[in-house]
Amino acid sequence: MTDKEDKKEPIKITDRRSFTSEGERRRTEEAPPEPERAETVLGEGFELRQGPGKPPRPGQPSVDFSSFILSLASTAFIQLGELEDPATHKVEMNLEGASQMIEILDMLHERTRGNLDPQEEEFLSGILYELKLKYAQKASRG
Repeated sequence: MTDKEDKKEPIKITDRRSFTSEGERRRTEEAPPEPERAETVLGEGFELRQGPGKPPRPGQPSVDFSSFILSLASTAFIQLGELEDPATHKVEMNLEGASQMIEILDMLHERTRGNLDPQEEEFLSGILYELKLKYAQKASRG
């Protein structure tokens, strides 16, 4: 061995996964600290600058998974003719658009399986059930 090899620091491996090897979600005190973010990241052909965090505007709710799902579901309910369109102030039915929104929500449900907390899972499943039921009723009427 050379002197250069003797002076190398040992490699440190930090497990940053959200789940333990047994499949249990790590408690917050077990989670490793977040790495510090650089102010500017230089890449090949781009430069990414860290901007100041924007607080939510007064009067606007923060965006979380449930509010995102509710937004998509509201669009589907509007297209099913269950709610008034806020832009046109009319109640119109668009089964093709509603079907597409239901498929998007169904895809999100499949792709997030096992990653949602119980309340989010129950909320998304319930919304999908209601939308599919309403869609079936409207589609069968013609």
